[in-house]
Amino acid sequence: MKKIFSVAALSIAVGVLFSCEKINQDLTRLPIDDINPEAYFSSESECQLWLNRCYANYFTVPVSSCQWCSDDCVSNNMSGWMLGTRLVTSGNTGETYWGWSTMRRINLFLENSSHCKDESVRLRYEGEARFFRALGYYLKVCHFGDVPFYDHVISSTDTTALRQPRDPRGYVMLQIMKDLDFAAAHLPEKADIARVTKWTALALKSRAALFEGTWRVYHADDVFAPKNDPSEFDGKPVSLNAKYFLELAADAAEQIIDNGPYSIYSRGDEPYRSLFSSDEAIPEEIILTKIYNNTTSELKNFGHSMPYNYDQYNISVPRRIMNMYLCSDGSRFTDKSGNETMWFLDEVANRDPRLSETFMCPGYKLVGANSLTPNTFYKTYTGYKPIKFAAKEENAIMGKGVCDMPLFRYAEVLLNFAEAKAELGSLTQADLDKSINQLRGRVGMPKLRVSVTLDPYMVKCYPYSRMTAGNQALVLEIRRERIVELIFEGFHRYDVLRWREGDQQRNDRYDLCGKKVSGYYGVYVPGPGLYDMDGDGVNDFEIYVSNKTSGPEIPASNARKLSDLNLVDPEDPENPNPKKGYMTAYRNDTACQSWDEGKDYLYPVPQPQIDLTLGALTQNPGWELQ
Repeated sequence: MKKIFSVAALSIAVGVLFSCEKINQDLTRLPIDDINPEAYFSSESECQLWLNRCYANYFTVPVSSCQWCSDDCVSNNMSGWMLGTRLVTSGNTGETYWGWSTMRRINLFLENSSHCKDESVRLRYEGEARFFRALGYYLKVCHFGDVPFYDHVISSTDTTALRQPRDPRGYVMLQIMKDLDFAAAHLPEKADIARVTKWTALALKSRAALFEGTWRVYHADDVFAPKNDPSEFDGKPVSLNAKYFLELAADAAEQIIDNGPYSIYSRGDEPYRSLFSSDEAIPEEIILTKIYNNTTSELKNFGHSMPYNYDQYNISVPRRIMNMYLCSDGSRFTDKSGNETMWFLDEVANRDPRLSETFMCPGYKLVGANSLTPNTFYKTYTGYKPIKFAAKEENAIMGKGVCDMPLFRYAEVLLNFAEAKAELGSLTQADLDKSINQLRGRVGMPKLRVSVTLDPYMVKCYPYSRMTAGNQALVLEIRRERIVELIFEGFHRYDVLRWREGDQQRNDRYDLCGKKVSGYYGVYVPGPGLYDMDGDGVNDFEIYVSNKTSGPEIPASNARKLSDLNLVDPEDPENPNPKKGYMTAYRNDTACQSWDEGKDYLYPVPQPQIDLTLGALTQNPGWELQ
């Protein structure tokens, strides 16, 4: 069969990013050019086999969770997006970026799916294909804004299509919504954690519509504001604005809430932690997952390296994120006297239980262990060491993580619903009770009330939350809940983009008094000495100036040299050798200092693709000068 190329199908999708992960490629190795479309897709097995590749190409999991993150994570392997090192080159061509081979696979299937004579089977897999087309285009819109939309396979001689300009993002988003409506109408209603269903389609619709709706709120007056929206779609008039997409987001989420088979998992002493340390996904809350169980059967993968990478890349979170966790009585930690210089044990005591179920705090044990594991600030820049997705000791080896990685879960749907309603100004207490308060109820936290007052700390963290005073308070509380609930699941990076808060990632910002502040402060260390880190009343950790002074009761692995903690004394920030202060990431580094508000919210279109279209493709704002 003659080879067919789409506009940018000049590079093959990047494979799996985990070093020891391997998709069962025997299921998806069949080359497009070795099949005859006229004789293929006649059975369910052939349809399923063909679409299995979409799961591998679009549901990749990064080498380390920081590649999903922004200001909620620090590591020694930050992405170019955080470092400010992206270039207008031939890069950014993976399948979730400017790569098109998976989109071609989808369109090839849709053009030939009529060979399957069993209508129910055909419609199901057409729904699955259109789900993945919607997902692929949603990711392209997130990264590039306007992109060319193709719903057919392009011939290598079709110069018109090959040189098609970028379609307005509003038009592409309408096509995404259309595909997802078709998918929701024809995919199975029965829950399935391994393959997409009606509920997965609705969950993606709520995610994508929320992204576009809030993008239109917060980028309404900058160079990234959507332009050239269509006034008609599918023969009907349409008026696109933030309200249009926010209503779609709320409606899609509410369909799952009212009619779906899901609920918030709340069994056991640590239900939130258990959700991410269980060997197998918990289907009452997980809508779709990437399965890891050391087998190579259909859609299952060898182990991942998430727990291993926490140490390998020194992954931790900054203090500004830890400060967002409320106290267990619902009060704000940042309102407590002395919170800025509180020692770690006092800082993490009596907080939202999700804090100690996400980070290594006093009382932490590995799954199945008998002894406590104290946090000794080992392999962490800020002292706040994550345990989410960590289970047994044997899983902390490269490629040995076996807990499934959630791709869609019910908690996100609840958060999407609440945020969309809050942005619309129509959020009621009943809405909160069936969304945010389900999440708080899981861990015994007090309910969020519509009468909540504005938190000055959250305003400082997210200054672009431009709402009326009362509504701004609710929007910010829902953002707090979103960060706490979804941390390390890959959402915050895209949230920062749509909220127009990229500048908050910079490491060289100044406060209102002109004082330089770091966004990457960590634990406050009051000075050298002996400390109790597991809360049992016995000192088990030492911070020393020159040499360890404690006896054998504190092993060398539980001792840290003061200068290795990279402290910054807030009272004397220029002192290179402070005796007290915040553990700090990137103190003497240029990382995260180059965010450009007029450029960095979108990726550059790869220059070779612009050249191949003879300039029909245009570059994104700010990248033209490179």
